[in-house]
Formats: sequence, C-alpha cells, structure tokens
Amino acid sequence: MRESEIEQPLIDTLRSAIQQCGLSTYRLAKNAGIHPATVSRFTKGGNILVNAASALAEYLGLHLVAMPPSSLGKSSMTLADALRVAINQCGVTRYEIAKDTGLEQAALCRFANKERNLYFQSADRLAVYLGLRLVTDPDAVPPTPTPENLARPTLATMKTKAKAKRKAEFSGKLPDT
Repeated sequence: MRESEIEQPLIDTLRSAIQQCGLSTYRLAKNAGIHPATVSRFTKGGNILVNAASALAEYLGLHLVAMPPSSLGKSSMTLADALRVAINQCGVTRYEIAKDTGLEQAALCRFANKERNLYFQSADRLAVYLGLRLVTDPDAVPPTPTPENLARPTLATMKTKAKAKRKAEFSGKLPDT
C-alpha cells in the first residue's frame, strides 16, 4: 500500500479546518505560536510534528476523541497528550502497536514517554489504529477573520513605509530657502 493510499483522518481534518478558518497561513501560524513556514509546508502536503499540529488544532478549536467514545472523551488535553493516553489505555503493548502500524517501536516508546516528538503522519496512523478522530469543539470560538489577520505584511508594504520615513527625515533636514 502506497503512502498516498493510507487513510489520514487527522491530517485531512486539520487541513480542512485551516482552509475554512479564513486566516492567512502566516497569521494562523503567528496566532498559534508556530513558525509560518511549518503551516505553509503542511497546507501544501508536507508533514509536521505532533506538537505543531497540536498547537494548530487547539487554536482552531479541535480536539481528539475516541470512536466510539471512551475515557478520552472531551478534554482540555493537547493532541499529543490524548494520543499518549490512548496508547497507554488501549490494552495492547507498544511492540504490537508498532508492528501493526508500521511505526518504529523505539520512536513510539519515546513519544509515549514524552522523550521525543512524533511526525503528524505517524500520529495519523496511530489515530486510525486506536480509533481516534479529530473533531471540532462545540464550545470553541473560531478565530474571526479581520484585515489584520488576513494578510501578511509584504516586503513591498515595509519598503513603502521605510521610504516614506526616510523621505520625512530627509525633508526635515533641508534648510529653508
């Protein structure tokens, strides 16, 4: 089975929420506290770490729930923490999880022990295996698109402001004739 054929419910849900929020990737990244290049790369089909995905999901009002509902339920846990809880509560050894999902056992153990991070694509495999999905929190207030949120300050805008500032400084230094 090729990588593109693997079901990716978490990735697809997060990308969809990013597109629907109405914010620029730059503003979304800044508001979520992650690097804008990370969000841009992810929206174009790249992979990100679970911590970055967790920050985006939290900002967009998404949380991880078990299907069917279990002890995870609705909580204020980060996406990474919810995955760790699900790994520990599923009743299957980490070795078996790694074997069944195709993940490296060492990477899975380090993630479960909070020693390392995990790529979101790997987290997606875990979510499918553990029966988890990403859903919108009904109590969350989505970010409101405003002119400040919608656009990234462009280089042209910054150059125009700098040019105007230099012109104002220069005009103030000329003697009156």
